[in-house]
Amino acid sequence: MGVVGEELSYRFGVGLERIRVVHLKLPIALEADRLQVLGAHHCPDARPPRYSFIRDDACVEHAIFAGRTYHRVLLLLPKNRLRLVSSLAPKVRGINKFDLIGLAIDLDPHGPFRPPTHDYDIDPRNVDIIIGINDDLLPRERAMVSVFDSGFMLGDGVWEGIRVHGGKLAFLGDHLRRLYEGAMGIDMDIGRSPAELTAMIQATLDANDMGDADGVHIRLMVTRGVKSTPYQDPRFTITPATIVIIPEYKTARPETLTQGVRLYTVSTRRGRPDVQDPKWNSHSKLNCISACIQATKAGADEALMLDPQGFVATCNSTHFFIVRHPDGPDGPGEVWTSTGDYCMPGITRRNVLRLCGQNNVIWREKNFSVTECYGATEAFVTGTFAGIAPVTEIDGRMIGTGERGPMVEQLQQLYVEMLENL
Repeated sequence: MGVVGEELSYRFGVGLERIRVVHLKLPIALEADRLQVLGAHHCPDARPPRYSFIRDDACVEHAIFAGRTYHRVLLLLPKNRLRLVSSLAPKVRGINKFDLIGLAIDLDPHGPFRPPTHDYDIDPRNVDIIIGINDDLLPRERAMVSVFDSGFMLGDGVWEGIRVHGGKLAFLGDHLRRLYEGAMGIDMDIGRSPAELTAMIQATLDANDMGDADGVHIRLMVTRGVKSTPYQDPRFTITPATIVIIPEYKTARPETLTQGVRLYTVSTRRGRPDVQDPKWNSHSKLNCISACIQATKAGADEALMLDPQGFVATCNSTHFFIVRHPDGPDGPGEVWTSTGDYCMPGITRRNVLRLCGQNNVIWREKNFSVTECYGATEAFVTGTFAGIAPVTEIDGRMIGTGERGPMVEQLQQLYVEMLENL
């Protein structure tokens, strides 16, 4: 089925509108958004493969051999090159999901493709990135941690997502304060000062020629370190903390910021701080992952999570806001978000509240119910990656007009200006 990283060639055909011929196991053509086999010699016991374009620059080859279906994800690169980025084990039945350089995409050929909240355009430069691991700078294919690492074994660690905007690390001080506070909360010694950690991040960016870049997203991860044996007790950790810095070219797709996302209220709750403090940005994300799975199976893009009392808390990977008009439709709009007691201290969340205060927009941190969400004129989510994205639907109910509203658009513009003035 090919080797991951293998490059093949493709060419554009002539005579038919929008035809692409790809030299794989069989020549194929793209017409009306469908890839058709043009015909070629193939193994007697194999059916002609089927191809699905999941983006303009990526397709999936579905091939059946001896009754078993095999798949491989192919990325179209400039200069008529094509790279095999994922080759998956066979699955006999069911809808398959493929990891396209870190992004799970639903490939159901019979249903429409809906991008998740953190969807982004694939950038082939990410195939060759340099990753920082402690004091080493390693190419992507050689960047590895020990199977005895606390993060791999137990999810024992903290992390941050940081944007590079106009060559600047956006809100870096806020991110590092949250990282070190989380590390203190789990009694983990990062082993580096904030200044030293900043230098490590910058060195990783420089190794990738990203020093003056825009649209770069960094995942900074710190785990407790390597264990002597698989066991949760931190006293069995035998190395300093493991620090991993992954910078990628990743920008939210424009349609996410304009067309919005759909939410589903899940049964998985945000817990109390005496169970596992929801303010920790920890590697242990199963609470949020469980919520995400339930929302995805319900056909939504993100989970809306409640607190132990049944009030709205947050989403599984973003923070949540609604716009209400308590004095009637002609009265001023108010921006509401949760009390913050059961969610991570969001940096974009706090910046949005700051922008509201600076621009005479009434804002409140308060308890409110899902019913009040249904009656909102607008809703939106915030996060480091995408910034501010409208919510158009919750539990199958259209929010407001079902389109991005004026408050969301205003806040998006103010947030972009804030980034420009860093």
